[in-house]
Amino acid sequence: MAERPVGKRLRDSTRWLRQPRKGPVAIEAAKRFRPPRLNALGMALALCLTSLPAAADSHALLIGVSRYRFSEGKPIERSIDLEGPQFDVRALAALLQSRWQVPAANITTLENEQATRDAVLRAIDALETRAAPGDTVLIYFSGHGTSALDSTLSLPVPDGSGAFAPHDYDPERGIATLVVGRTDLRPRLARLETQDRHVWVVADACYSGRLVRSQVVEDALPSRYLPRPPRSTRDNMRRAAPAEALPDEPYPYQRTRFLSASAEGEIAVDLDRRVLARYPTRDGQPHGALTDALLRVLAGELPADSDRSGTLSLEEAHRALGAFLAGRGIAQSPQKLPALAEDRAGLAQAPVLAARGVAAVPGTPPTMPLVLELQAGLPASLMSSVSSLSGVAVGGGEPDLLVLNRAGRFELRTGSRDLIARVEHVPQLIAQLRQLAWVHRLRQSARRHQRTPLAAEITPARFGGNFSFGQTLAFVVKPERDAFLLLVNIDARGEASVLYPASAAETGALAGGEARHIPGTAPRDRIRVQAPEGLDVQLLFAFDEAPALLAQLTGLAGASADDARLAALEALLPEIEGRYSFASLELRSLPASR
Repeated sequence: MAERPVGKRLRDSTRWLRQPRKGPVAIEAAKRFRPPRLNALGMALALCLTSLPAAADSHALLIGVSRYRFSEGKPIERSIDLEGPQFDVRALAALLQSRWQVPAANITTLENEQATRDAVLRAIDALETRAAPGDTVLIYFSGHGTSALDSTLSLPVPDGSGAFAPHDYDPERGIATLVVGRTDLRPRLARLETQDRHVWVVADACYSGRLVRSQVVEDALPSRYLPRPPRSTRDNMRRAAPAEALPDEPYPYQRTRFLSASAEGEIAVDLDRRVLARYPTRDGQPHGALTDALLRVLAGELPADSDRSGTLSLEEAHRALGAFLAGRGIAQSPQKLPALAEDRAGLAQAPVLAARGVAAVPGTPPTMPLVLELQAGLPASLMSSVSSLSGVAVGGGEPDLLVLNRAGRFELRTGSRDLIARVEHVPQLIAQLRQLAWVHRLRQSARRHQRTPLAAEITPARFGGNFSFGQTLAFVVKPERDAFLLLVNIDARGEASVLYPASAAETGALAGGEARHIPGTAPRDRIRVQAPEGLDVQLLFAFDEAPALLAQLTGLAGASADDARLAALEALLPEIEGRYSFASLELRSLPASR
């Protein structure tokens, strides 16, 4: 079998492959890998898959829990209260009414003591009679969450599901006091979406307490995962009920979509008053990091309508939210369902709210340098070399990259503290910085000249690009029209390789509107995550016509930033403006023991 470009990190069962994109996250062993399943709170997502009827009405159920009954009378160190959720609900309700044409009478809010488990489930049930056929419905949760992957609690949450902690959550009674996605929400959402109702479920809560990405943050932000209860309580919860062992299944909804704050293995950040000076919110009040970004999208302050259709789709909201959080250095990856590989009906491209002309259209992005933050005490030779790099600025804004000195070794980290690479010598570090400056410049140029963003993700999508050694994955792309694909990976060593096309047989056009797995769907084609720990970046282009350069790039391996073929790719983009779509992905890898 023909070999693809080789890298240390990713390998399928028969060949070495070089992979993209950033960062660490641990989950289960590769032999247990399954297709992406319904993750988190409600396993759902929102709204219409065809154009909305003109007479359709809109409804919203907004649930926020800042104060928990469990915390009443307890000292601060034992409290699980949050600051943001009650402000999340109030700000979201105001925007839905003022900008998105949701009547005040159609907005139900449950805050704190109102949001008991029974009250939440009754309110969801009531939507079946409140919302008429063809109406749109938003169900929003803000507060603590957990999942089967939450090793701090070890609750018997069904595998592949998630759960929300209502006001009356009780650690002693465990799962019986949670709102569980598979058992509580799924049957209700299935009933609600009948009669052509279009449902959007948004959850600003954690779905794993493993804190994998936050472990690299020295000044960790407050989060929305449930703290570890006393040992005896955890033991009681383990005995409460066996976790369900349900077979894999396709996405079960026809008109329901889901957006969550973070991937499995990540926390969701609560921007409380302690961190507002560092991470100001749009209204100066505490908010969940996801909700603050969502409010900016809904207020038209954060451009999201990338296809200029006049509506806001799940795909557009997800892309805008993820880019905003990454730009702020917040290490959480918003997730959407259905995943690209299973979205055969195009749910993610349909409007999530009925109003038109409200979401802002992105303008031409400005050209910005790659901003570095250099730790004090770095060698003088490094400082002088960095100052000579083209397209790089030291200080002067939120850093894109951090350069740290760790006992004589160097670490490169993103602004959110995800590890990119560990480097021994200054020349090697300078070479990587030069390559990352090229990636930064190429990404900006690609977005400036693209026709539209390319739908692309790493699968299993529920991990948000976070994988541990031994896990397997693939890339999924779905071009909007017939296109010629180019997938370039920049690995943790700063070397660029072309993962697709790897041979002349792969230079043909991909069919438009169809999801394509790279390198393929067979188990032997899945890519296995290998050392070293760090971050890879993938750049994906879907060209309307095959550029002559594609043949020269086919099978490229281990190229540096000064490779003439990479320079030719950068020069090509302005020449073919509006004749390609583009996406950028990131893969974070981490030893499973972390």
